[in-house]
Amino acid sequence: MVVLKRQLCGAFVTLVLVTSAPAAQALTLGTRFAPLFSDERLQGCSLVFETTQPDHANLGGALSLAVGSFTAWAIPDRAPVLMFKLGVSGPGGYNRPTPPHGVALQSDLATNAGDRISAEHLDPGYLSTIFAFGDATIASFFGGVAAGKIDAIYTSNEGGIAVPFSVDLRIAELNLRTGQVMQGQADKEFDSCMDVLLAPTS
Repeated sequence: MVVLKRQLCGAFVTLVLVTSAPAAQALTLGTRFAPLFSDERLQGCSLVFETTQPDHANLGGALSLAVGSFTAWAIPDRAPVLMFKLGVSGPGGYNRPTPPHGVALQSDLATNAGDRISAEHLDPGYLSTIFAFGDATIASFFGGVAAGKIDAIYTSNEGGIAVPFSVDLRIAELNLRTGQVMQGQADKEFDSCMDVLLAPTS
């Protein structure tokens, strides 16, 4: 049995998942696509997610809850960038999110840490990290979108061991009580958004 406490509409509620699998298991709880507009123009394409994963670095293998988003921004007269926003709580998501020390996307044994431009605490409980569209980011992020699954890591302190997690873009929502999965198309919706976002303008 996995017990998770998630913050919904500002209140913490306890959700129980009964499963025959080991308690500390990695799960994508949900993903959704969101277009972002500014000045009446599309300027960003975002993937919002929630995942759980066993944290052997900080929690002795207990579950942590990761809540965040990947947003591709294309603001006029600026180079396009990727913002990776993440907040982590644990064990089991009982606490309000806290910002990790650092994050990166992963592709095989490589990460996109070398493409990092900046990292700031723009929202309480979250770290927002900006990455350039370098080769490593293209391979890890856009390759992940094409595959329907994005792999990432976070660290809780400087020099700490990284905690890996994956975001399954084809899971719109996981019902924690029944184990039923609502399939989604966040990956395809994001691709369609990027076609518009990066289209040449006259």
